[in-house]
Amino acid sequence: MDLINLELYRVFYVVARVGNLSRAAEILYTGQPSVSKAIHRLEDAFETPLFTRSSRGVALTESGELLFRHVSRALSELNEGELLLKKRNHATQAQLSIGISPMLYKYYVSPHLKAFLDAHPNLKINIVDHSMSYKVIEAVRQGALDLGVVSRPTEAGDLTFLPIASIQELFIAEPGYLAKLHYTDIPSFFGQATLIFLEKGNVAREYNERYLQGIGVQAVPEITTSNMDFIIELVASGIGVGIVYETAVRDALRDGRLKALPFLPPIPPREIGIVLKKGCLPTFAVDAFVAHYRSAFLAQHAEKGR
Repeated sequence: MDLINLELYRVFYVVARVGNLSRAAEILYTGQPSVSKAIHRLEDAFETPLFTRSSRGVALTESGELLFRHVSRALSELNEGELLLKKRNHATQAQLSIGISPMLYKYYVSPHLKAFLDAHPNLKINIVDHSMSYKVIEAVRQGALDLGVVSRPTEAGDLTFLPIASIQELFIAEPGYLAKLHYTDIPSFFGQATLIFLEKGNVAREYNERYLQGIGVQAVPEITTSNMDFIIELVASGIGVGIVYETAVRDALRDGRLKALPFLPPIPPREIGIVLKKGCLPTFAVDAFVAHYRSAFLAQHAEKGR
């Protein structure tokens, strides 16, 4: 349907609703001759009369009734679409609420946030610190957050998970602490080492426990925390060993302040991404955030592959 035909259908719809050419012209802010001409053009196109004329006004013919039913549905869909778009675009002035842990924010959201805000200067963002992934997921599920950035949950349920990047983790220790341990194999190592893990209720903690079970280790940590930065500090001070993001300790590994444990099988990479509630119409702000971050990490991945 081209634009001129769409306008003809709008005129036809209004005339059919009010049953009077003069009244239709007032509603459409035009003259009666223009309304009459539009109706005649439609009747010529379909080669059938759409209205009967009388001194009291106009009434739909049988063909007109048939056309009116379809035009009514089509215009109703268009109006609904316009309202939804206005609702979404209004969100450019609204607040986008994001739930995320400090470490994911630091290494995966913060580096690309300025570019996102520069591209969308009217957006207001509320970043909610949730150290536990499941709190983020539940807040998205309940509608308290527009979206969350989390590790891939074991069960998405009524949520949509959109992967944006992968995380490589590793066990680390301070070299002096590691030298004091006397171990001959993996079980004897875990029998001696003080383990420092994220607290329960975190997707990363569950993922790492499954990894340990896969290598035959039932590990019970002596120290737990809600923040991976604390794990890094505790390990660096020679208190124990912990699992952290490789990107978070890259410099410390390079200069020898920390050491990865090469005798352990590598931890499989895990995905992080954006969680959204299924069945909810994404706002303009949500769509823009998802598009920006998926594009940023695709470009980053392509750059690494060169």
